[in-house]
Amino acid sequence: MQKIYRAVALLIVLGLSGCGSYREAVADITSYTKVCVNHVEYLQFPHGVTVQRNSHGGVVTCR
Repeated sequence: MQKIYRAVALLIVLGLSGCGSYREAVADITSYTKVCVNHVEYLQFPHGVTVQRNSHGGVVTCR
């Protein structure tokens, strides 16, 4: 039973240490991914990030 708890804890730590690597991998496959940070929508590309803009030039918000 102790081994199961250690394995779960290890998976959680590894998952949290990956931070943006999952989104980077998705961006590599799909060319970009959307990320919401502090109610602002960002587009993450394989080699950078930019704020998403609407057709009027304003910032796109999210929840």
